[in-house]
Amino acid sequence: MYFIGLLIYIPIQILFIPVALVAMIPTVYKQVGISAKLGASSTALKVLEGRLHMHWFRLREDHITDKLSKVLPNFSALGHWTLLLPLYILYKISGKIFYPVIAPEGEEALLNMVPNRTIYFDELINNGKDKAEQFVVLGAGFDTRCYGLLKASNLKLFELDQSTTQQLKIQQLNNAEVDCSAVTFAAADFTKNDWFQRLEDAGYDPSKKTIFLWEGVTLYLSESEVRKTLKTVKANSAPGSLVIADVYGFDFLKFLNKGSKLLEATDESLGGFGLDFSKDHEKALSTFVESENAKSGKTYFMGHKTKKVRGWSSPKSFSKLVFPARLDSNKGEEMSEQTGAANSQAASQSERQIAQTSLGPVEYQIVGEGPYVLHSHGTPSDCTPGFLQQWLTDAGLGVISISRPGYGATPLSTGPSFAEQADAIAALLDHLSIDGVAIYGVSGGGPTSIEFAARHPERAYALMLECAISIQRIYPWYATMLINSFFSWLTQVLVKKMPNLMIKEMIRGESTLDKADQERVTQAILANPDKFQPMLDFFLSQPPHDTLREGTKNDMARFRELEKSPFERVRCPTFVAHGTHDADVPFTHGETSANEIKDAELFAVDKGFHMLALGDYAEELRMAQIDFLKNHLTIK
Repeated sequence: MYFIGLLIYIPIQILFIPVALVAMIPTVYKQVGISAKLGASSTALKVLEGRLHMHWFRLREDHITDKLSKVLPNFSALGHWTLLLPLYILYKISGKIFYPVIAPEGEEALLNMVPNRTIYFDELINNGKDKAEQFVVLGAGFDTRCYGLLKASNLKLFELDQSTTQQLKIQQLNNAEVDCSAVTFAAADFTKNDWFQRLEDAGYDPSKKTIFLWEGVTLYLSESEVRKTLKTVKANSAPGSLVIADVYGFDFLKFLNKGSKLLEATDESLGGFGLDFSKDHEKALSTFVESENAKSGKTYFMGHKTKKVRGWSSPKSFSKLVFPARLDSNKGEEMSEQTGAANSQAASQSERQIAQTSLGPVEYQIVGEGPYVLHSHGTPSDCTPGFLQQWLTDAGLGVISISRPGYGATPLSTGPSFAEQADAIAALLDHLSIDGVAIYGVSGGGPTSIEFAARHPERAYALMLECAISIQRIYPWYATMLINSFFSWLTQVLVKKMPNLMIKEMIRGESTLDKADQERVTQAILANPDKFQPMLDFFLSQPPHDTLREGTKNDMARFRELEKSPFERVRCPTFVAHGTHDADVPFTHGETSANEIKDAELFAVDKGFHMLALGDYAEELRMAQIDFLKNHLTIK
C-alpha cells in the first residue's frame, strides 16, 4: 500500500505546486506580517505549528492547539492544511507519511526536530509532574500543555512570556473557549533583568519543587542571557527542581541564520547561543551544565547517528538539566549578612551581588574597605572593576562599583532617568547600611553622579567628575549599532591579536589631537607597561555587549534630552577633571560643571583625551584626586 500511495502522492504533489505557492502567501503574511502589526512573536508560532501537524496526523492528540490555531489572527490553519494535503492523502491511502515523523533516537533530521522534541519533553514532564508542586513555562509562546497535558495535575501552573505575545494568546484562548483559569500568567522578557521578580510577584514560591520548561528559547538569547537565566533559576528554586531545556549546536545555528531576515520583520533575531557539538557532544553539554553548578540528567542528542552528524540535518540539541539537591541561594546568604556592622559586611564582598533595594534590583561589586567611593561608570559599561578603580583601592579606599539601570543585571525599570538612578544609588546605600560616599562619575556616569549629589546632599561627601557628561550631548544615530555581540567578539579578537592597533585606534577615536600628538601618545602608552597592560586588561574584562545594549540606548536618549544638570543644588566639595582634546565628551562639559557648581575645582588636562589615565599628566591628575579625597574622607 505504501508503494501505491507513493505513486499517487508524487503526481498530486506536482499538481499541487501552484496551489502550494498560493497557500504560502497567507501563511507567511499572517505569521510574519500580522505578527509584526500586532507586536507579537512570530517564532512563538513554531511550537504551535509543529504540534498542530502532529495532531492532524494522529501522532499526538492536541485538541487545544487545534482550537487555538483556528482563531489566531497571525496563523493560517487553512494555509498549513493546504500545504500538507498531498501528505495527508498519502497518509489516508497507505497509512504512511513522510512528515511529520517521529524518528528513531539518534537518526533524526531537521524535519523531525519538533515532533521528537515534543514527545521527549512530554515524557520528561509526565515522569516528573507527580514529584513537583509548580510548573513554569519560560518563554511559553503558544504552548498549550497547561491546558491539556497538565490541566488535571496538582501543579501550580505559570507561563512567562513577552507581554504582547502573552496578551494575544490569552485573548484568543478565550475566543476559542479554552479554560485557562488554572494558569497564572507573568509578562516578562529574558533579555531584561527583572523577569524573575515578575514571576515571583505572580505567586511563584521558591521553596517549592518546580519543573521549569524552557523549550525553543535559548537560540534567541545570548550566552550571557542564558547563563543569567540559569543562575537566577538555580538561586531561586527548591532542591530537586528540574530544568528541561534545548540547547543547539553551532552548525545548526549557522543553518538557521540563513533565514534570519524573516525574524527582523517582527524585531526578533537569533541570540547566538550554542555549543560546539562537532567533536564530543556529550562532553560539550556536560561542561556547560557543570559550569553553572548544575547536574546533567539523561540527555538526548538528535541526529548523532546520522551521516551528517556535523551538518544542518543534525541539531544534536536536546537535554534536561538537573540542579543539585543543595542549592547555594544568594538570597539566603544576603539576608543572613544584613545584621552587624554594615561597612564590614560590604568590605567582605568582592564578587558581583544583586541587591533587592526598595526601588528594584541593583547589581554592584565592592572592592576594599571603607571609606567608600561609589563609581558611576561610563557608557557603555557595568560594575566590572578596572584600572579606573584600582588607583582608589591602592590609596586605601573602598570602591563600590554599580551597574547603572539597563546595564548588566540591573533592570532599566530600577531607574531609567538620571534622577531615578541617583535615588537607586541611595537605596543601595540603605541596603548596605552605608551613610555616605564620595561619588565618582566618569563619562556617561556624570549626570547620575551630579543628580546624586543634588538630591542626596547628606550622603554625598564629595563629588568627583572625570570626562563627565553634564549638559546636552547628541551622539551619532549609529552609535548604538556597535553595541552588539559581533562587535563585542571583534573587540576581543583585535585586542588579543592586534593590541597595538587597538590602542592607536582608540586614541584616534577618543581625541581631537593632531596626528603627531596621536602618534606621540600612542608610542608613550606602548612603551609603558603600567599604562599598556591595564588598558588591555580593561578591554578584555568588558562584559558582552548584549548586556549593555538597553542601558546604552537609554543613556543616548537621556543625553539628547539633557539641557543641563542640577549644578546649583550641589553643595558638596567637587573636583572636575577633563581633557582639552576629548572627542567623546567635549571639554565644554567639564568647564560648565566647574563654572556652575559652587567652589568646584577644575583640573584641565592639556592635550588630554577621553582616557585621562593613559595620556599626559596622568600621574599628576591621580595625585590631585587623591589629595582632594584625603581632604574630604578619612583614608586609612
